[in-house]
Amino acid sequence: MFREFWKNNNIISKNIQYYDNLVNRTNCLRVWKCSEQYIFNHYRQNISGKHLEIGPGSGYFLKRDNLRINCSIDKLTLIDINDNILNYSKENLKDDYCNEVSTLRHNIFSDKIPENIKFNSVGINYVLHCVPGKLEKKVDSLINNLGDTNYNLFGATVICDPLHMNPIAEYELILLNSFGIFNNKNDTYEEFVEYLNNRNIKYNINKRGYVALFNIQI
Repeated sequence: MFREFWKNNNIISKNIQYYDNLVNRTNCLRVWKCSEQYIFNHYRQNISGKHLEIGPGSGYFLKRDNLRINCSIDKLTLIDINDNILNYSKENLKDDYCNEVSTLRHNIFSDKIPENIKFNSVGINYVLHCVPGKLEKKVDSLINNLGDTNYNLFGATVICDPLHMNPIAEYELILLNSFGIFNNKNDTYEEFVEYLNNRNIKYNINKRGYVALFNIQI
């Protein structure tokens, strides 16, 4: 269902102009208990000159006014499986990055990235919780399909915390999973940390509300 929902024109891609107010500014703070400010800080700390963004949404977290960073982004590549989202985010970012934005319609969880795509950092914000399968399998597929180049992988994902979730967050998690918008009912913070430890890779991870913010050095 993930591929069908996100690949085709859907309620989110049809109304993406409202996405930031409803989701990034309001829902993430009120329900998932992680304000946009933590996401902005995460980007500032991890983004590099050649950046690959997986699942860019509206492009909101890449807007220069929001990032307020001094480093020059030489190349920005947006990847998604939905053309509507790619077209909207590229248009939304054109004044920030001029001709430096390129797009690629591609499923990074099933196919390797083309070798001509160059990057030093990879952002994947609020995407992993949409992908079906065990969390460790999702991250393994992502890393394998990004290839052998050196890069900093960072992002945020909503995790399931059944023992501590408030009723509103728990209800929304169940609802979104039932529609196939989310696929994270078994994703836990503890599982993510255990996976990273077992991979024996350099990483940082912390929990903010019901969101895991991470970066992995590959």
